[in-house]
Amino acid sequence: MQRMNVLIVDDDEDDVFLMCSAIDSRVGNYPFQISRKVAHDGIAGIEIAKSLVGTDAAPDLMLLDLNMPRLDGLGVLSKVRETPELRHLPIVVITTASDPDTHERATALGANAVVTKPRSAAAFDRIIDEVFDTWLV
Repeated sequence: MQRMNVLIVDDDEDDVFLMCSAIDSRVGNYPFQISRKVAHDGIAGIEIAKSLVGTDAAPDLMLLDLNMPRLDGLGVLSKVRETPELRHLPIVVITTASDPDTHERATALGANAVVTKPRSAAAFDRIIDEVFDTWLV
């Protein structure tokens, strides 16, 4: 069975927990296995993504927060899109920012989609379903 690798780049432990729970609850819903890795800041996210290029664990999708220490999500978007071996990576920004300017800026920097971060587990489940149906299936 094929495996799809999701890299979550988010510094908020509660949000990471909700995303991981939503992903884990999808196991068996798709014709592939789901593997996930977590980075707690933008620099770590880029380092992990680069280190996995060319391996079976290379990310197939990045779920990216914008407000993080060391390097924010907009910086991550810029760096990933400038890196030839990562340029193709689908990136879905999941952020607390709901203003149109932030969403437009993230899209302009190469985000494939921008979603406002929900606070409930059920809402995270719906977002993960939509993201997986769009970017992994």
